[in-house]
Amino acid sequence: PARDCTTTKCWSTWGNAFWIGLSRPLWVLGWVILTLACYFDYLPFFNRIFAAQANMTDYYTYSALDALQRATWYFVLAYGTSLVTWCLVEKPFATMTGWLVPKKGGARTPSAKPQEAHQAPAATELSA
Repeated sequence: PARDCTTTKCWSTWGNAFWIGLSRPLWVLGWVILTLACYFDYLPFFNRIFAAQANMTDYYTYSALDALQRATWYFVLAYGTSLVTWCLVEKPFATMTGWLVPKKGGARTPSAKPQEAHQAPAATELSA
């Protein structure tokens, strides 16, 4: 198994705690350093690779209406794509998984007559 520490070297409790607590902040710090270095043009090679320089002679004016239109289309496309993905991928696979995985306790059919201890008292017994 993947968690068997007898065949592989496992981390200590402190090592796990440091990894869990510091892995994402250090990853973000690395991206922040790279982003700021590109912004202040300390890494011109990365700027040429990552920057969109196709229209360096053209200027693009931003307007509130344009930003609202783009946000609306992103919203529609994101939720539309997620709905199509759910209908075509997730729901059919969940249905097939339900067919393939047996139910716990086997296929039990409810008995036709419930046990007397669990039956509600008859209406004639309540009026007496």
